[in-house]
Amino acid sequence: HAMSDPCKHCGRCCEHIGTPPGFAAFATRDDSVPVECFRDTEDHEIYKAMPRELKEELVAYFEGVLDGTRPDRSGYECPCLWYDSQSQRCKHYEHRPSVCRSFEPGEDGCNIFRDEIGLVALTIRAT
Repeated sequence: HAMSDPCKHCGRCCEHIGTPPGFAAFATRDDSVPVECFRDTEDHEIYKAMPRELKEELVAYFEGVLDGTRPDRSGYECPCLWYDSQSQRCKHYEHRPSVCRSFEPGEDGCNIFRDEIGLVALTIRAT
């Protein structure tokens, strides 16, 4: 992050999301996309560019959820699989999904999360 980055790295945006949003449709053993409408989306392109071991981590998670060997983290108040609580940052920032890329510090969603944990709202100045 650059010096002009307004994010204060409270981590709240990542602490409630469970899994990296948008990748469940792509996390298959054969890299097929089971639902046509997900093909060639921004998240599909991000997923295709991921290192194999990162794809395998997501596939293992989603397969485990489907076969009942892993708890489903989505929809619950738990940190994203990729969230590093020590650094309060994404472990795979360069491969984060589009919704995370478009989430802006100081926007309404950010400030709602900050308010939930008693932090003051961020004010973003136009440059």
